[in-house]
Amino acid sequence: GDTAGSLGGTLSFSAPPANSAVGTYAGEIVPSGLASTNYSISYVNGTLTVTPAPLTITANSVTRYYGQANPPFGFTASGLVNGDGVGSLGAATYATLATQTSTVGDYAFTVSGLSNANYAISYLGGTLHILQAPTVTTLSSAPNPALVNAPVTLTATVTSGAPGGLNPSGTGTVAFRLGGTTFASVALDVTGHAAVTVSTLPVGHDALTAVYSGDINYAGSASSAIVEVVKANTIVFSSNRNGNFEIYAMDANGARQTRLTTNPAVDTMPAFSSDGTRIAFVSTRTGLPQIWMMNADGTNLKQLTADPGVDGTPAWSPDGTKVAYTSSRSGSLQLWTVDTGGPYPATTRRQLTPNTFAVVDTTPAWSPNGMQIAFTSTHSGLPQIWVINADGTSPTRLITDNAIDASPAWSPDGARIAFSGTRQGLPAIYVMDANGGNLRRVTTNRFSIDATPSWSPDGSALAFTSTLGGIIEIYEVGADGTGQLRITSGPAVNALPQWCCAQAP
Repeated sequence: GDTAGSLGGTLSFSAPPANSAVGTYAGEIVPSGLASTNYSISYVNGTLTVTPAPLTITANSVTRYYGQANPPFGFTASGLVNGDGVGSLGAATYATLATQTSTVGDYAFTVSGLSNANYAISYLGGTLHILQAPTVTTLSSAPNPALVNAPVTLTATVTSGAPGGLNPSGTGTVAFRLGGTTFASVALDVTGHAAVTVSTLPVGHDALTAVYSGDINYAGSASSAIVEVVKANTIVFSSNRNGNFEIYAMDANGARQTRLTTNPAVDTMPAFSSDGTRIAFVSTRTGLPQIWMMNADGTNLKQLTADPGVDGTPAWSPDGTKVAYTSSRSGSLQLWTVDTGGPYPATTRRQLTPNTFAVVDTTPAWSPNGMQIAFTSTHSGLPQIWVINADGTSPTRLITDNAIDASPAWSPDGARIAFSGTRQGLPAIYVMDANGGNLRRVTTNRFSIDATPSWSPDGSALAFTSTLGGIIEIYEVGADGTGQLRITSGPAVNALPQWCCAQAP
């Protein structure tokens, strides 16, 4: 009735170590350690069989953008034992049908090629996720600035925002927007560009953007806004066609003549602000001629000066914060400046030219950079063209001769000054460099007085008042003296043109 429990001692075994490689270890399981007085004990060794351990290799799913090369693939090993690492398995091989130009979607890929005799390896494939590529849209315009109604070409360029990715080519559309309004939609071409030429942009600083629609492979994107400066091409002038002098506006070709003021008083000498939003002018509606201003459409009328004298010939500073003008408030005609920001009438003004300089200093014209004012002065006897710093210092005579020169006007680029001069007989329009050099005659009309020149926004032409034909009308002429034409027709007086604008609002 003895059992194994009747034996003394402790049964133990010696065997190959736990990290033994796959194989058969015959007779290497060795028992020992039992004892009994009733039995003669002998031992029979056993065999250890080590079989491959199961090992699962799972491909790691990865993500990339459309147009990029496939990223490096990898795997995760589940089942490694005895401190083994993936380096003991050799190099893996991956396979997928996805290429750089595969469309957005999920693509399977496989892993294989690993080996280790101690493991029974099984494989699980992974997924390559191809996402829409981000895009970057930029916008450019040419020319900038441009004149109103002139063609402007807008070009959008769309590129991939994924490093090393392929750029969009021939798919999707670009919407061109002014503010929040789309005014054109153009298909992207094979070079990744979309262009449109438009001639309907409004006067001003136009904020333009381009918005790419995207497609199955590319996400949409919007450009940063660019500012297209569109200059007006409008002339304001004074006319008595309705019985007394009022302010009118017209297109550069004389079309669409529009009355801006309606008052029994005399309204004359209009001057556009450099941004085209306001007009300063002279009015007798409160008695003596004073400086007034209004919006470019004739609204928001304000009296700017209320001087104890006669005021006239207003000219805006480039930044629109001041108006230079002529006033007799000090006892002679001198140059003054007045702030335009209110209150109205203004309470702050400054005399630029002292009474001791000349009996008459008039017709100021502010340089485009705001640093100088050209004007007419009798300092040397006859009226001549002078310049003075905007702070009233350093008056300088530009031309020394025996002619009467008056009404200077700076070109938009500040390089030239046009004026009316009598050096060859009756007053004609002349142009000189801003330093007084390179004098040349522009108009050659016989038996007429040509005066009050004003530059076109692009500096290519001049508007002026002429008595050609015995009536006072407004003419245009190229800055080189060619292409003269009349743009108003009588029998009324049409005079004192001011062309808008050197800048846009």
